[in-house]
Amino acid sequence: MKKLLTILLMLITITTFAQENDDSVYVYKSGWNLSLSGTYPRYMAVSFPTIANHKNYGASISLGYDVSEHIGFRLLGNFISLDSYILQTGQNGAAVEDHNIMNQLSLNLDVIYKLLPCERFIPYVMLGYGYTNFESDNGYLDRFGVTGRQNGYQLRFGGGLEWRFSDDLSFKIEGDYATASNNRIDGNDHINETKGLLRSNGDTYMTADLGVIWYFSRGDRSTICEPYGIREVEVVKEIEVQTIDTVYVDKIIEKAVTKREAFVLENVKFKFDKDILTTESKMILDRVATVLNRFPEEGIEILGHTDNIGDDLYNMDLSERRAVSVKNYLISQGVDGNRLYPAGCGERKPVVENTSAIGRAINRRIEFSIYDGVTSACPKYETQSERNGANINDAISNGEALVLEGVHFKFNSDELTSESTTILANAASVLSQYPNAPIEIHGHTDSIGDEAYNKDLSLRRAISVKNYLASKGIAKSRMSTYGHGEGMPIDDNGTAYGRARNRRMEFKLTGGYEGVENTSGSSTIYEESSTVGKTVTETTTETVIEEASSSLSAEAKKMEAQLLSDDKFVLNNLNFVFDKDILVEKSKQILFDATSVLKKHSNISVRIEGHTDNIGADDYNQYLSIMRSNAVKRYLIENGISKSRLTTKGFGEKNPIATNKTSAGRALNRRIEFNVVR
Repeated sequence: MKKLLTILLMLITITTFAQENDDSVYVYKSGWNLSLSGTYPRYMAVSFPTIANHKNYGASISLGYDVSEHIGFRLLGNFISLDSYILQTGQNGAAVEDHNIMNQLSLNLDVIYKLLPCERFIPYVMLGYGYTNFESDNGYLDRFGVTGRQNGYQLRFGGGLEWRFSDDLSFKIEGDYATASNNRIDGNDHINETKGLLRSNGDTYMTADLGVIWYFSRGDRSTICEPYGIREVEVVKEIEVQTIDTVYVDKIIEKAVTKREAFVLENVKFKFDKDILTTESKMILDRVATVLNRFPEEGIEILGHTDNIGDDLYNMDLSERRAVSVKNYLISQGVDGNRLYPAGCGERKPVVENTSAIGRAINRRIEFSIYDGVTSACPKYETQSERNGANINDAISNGEALVLEGVHFKFNSDELTSESTTILANAASVLSQYPNAPIEIHGHTDSIGDEAYNKDLSLRRAISVKNYLASKGIAKSRMSTYGHGEGMPIDDNGTAYGRARNRRMEFKLTGGYEGVENTSGSSTIYEESSTVGKTVTETTTETVIEEASSSLSAEAKKMEAQLLSDDKFVLNNLNFVFDKDILVEKSKQILFDATSVLKKHSNISVRIEGHTDNIGADDYNQYLSIMRSNAVKRYLIENGISKSRLTTKGFGEKNPIATNKTSAGRALNRRIEFNVVR
């Protein structure tokens, strides 16, 4: 038993390191599995003249089927060998040991109940009944006319722990108790004995199993609990809000009205699992009401959306209640209720995957659009693959481009997520029905990071999709790939929602690509500065560098000295609004000094590196550090530093320069560094 536990601990240690960056373990409604185990059996209660020995071993194999997240059945075949001694009275009255080895085969039907199916470590209980066939190798029973192999039945119950370390493979450790209908398993046949937990006349034994479970077939993804990976408590943080960016809100709404398009205001949030608006949301909606009243003739549809945690019908109801809550608040601020049309789509129209806290936060949104007389039709509840299949058919019929929803990649990589491969496999089956239709695959990114890198990343992702479709039987000769990087946004890169929409794979299934390629050397994007959202035009050619003042501030001179001597310096006292990428007003002077230094040394390019402390989830800290470094980059560009001289990188909590155990240390770790790029 000790050896089995040692092996289990070794396997846990090895696979913990192996799956350090793996977040692709999900919960499923049903599925088939195959299990192999090593077994250590041991007599639990034996006859008085019988002594149990330690030379026991066994193995088992099972075929299982989970009918729900909690309940499963398995058919388990088991072999065990139990070693014992039978004490007899010899001719001189002394005790004589008669060695006995019993070999048993059994076939059992077990019912398993998983107590916590949403956890990576899943405790479970088991109850089963089975048939046994066994034989002893000594002659003790022969003297009583009992020979050959024996048959019987057994009742089993027990429990175990399943450790899921990947989407298809688990370790298990299990302990079971068995009481037999037969009293001859230990090689003895005393009658009227009471043994074991059930205090019966049947022989009893226990087994300890250590093994692996392979899930070779899956049903639908479960909605009863959130996916695995890094788990956060997703609640809305209430913070005191003094002001909101009214200019940004005004421009978003005015642009949507004039261009007849939908818009989302990210900070319109609700109390956790409720339809009660937060304080910040009400301040934003105050401004929305003011702007909407400038366009009294326009009808406005208010569409609520949720993430995929919870039941579909519940999410539909919650999203509609939240839309109605927004309508009622706008009415209280003077907007005519007859122009407002609330509706809910629940989880049925996600813009990103729901596999991370950030993705789910983006999907929980209120979407405003101009009402054209027809309420938006929410799709029926179906898988993303089913929705994409219908969209592909429509696109081929109409010769249109489409975004293949649900196709995503691992962070900063061209490696497809496991859910994306399922969606692409379904898309391949639809595309195979149109063997003559050419396919163009266009990759797009958001604006975070270096422009040249983004273009390369988008092309690599398009090629990755092409290769996967080819592995599913779509001819490569039909497919061509394009990478546009951040150059063709369809939404505002100043918001997480907009960036999520811009990170997309777009398909064209007939003729040439009809997207508008910018050839003028510039592109118009919407960026949010540290305090005011505004529209700016960035040229991709070298910006004329302003002549720097010959006199630098004392702080700027320190930066200059560090830049020239160490090729790297920390922007001390550069702070952001708590948990956001918005610069604190006092920090702008620090960046102004940095701008002066960079203007004076126009031959120097820098990489802006963001770092955080270790509070919070690692993936969120990585995201926040990138966002903050990107905010610094935008400020420098707006103040005359050429975009071509600046790149950004986020390290999250990975490179601390002080201890994270004290507030002073964490403050030092939350920093922006400038690193000279030669």
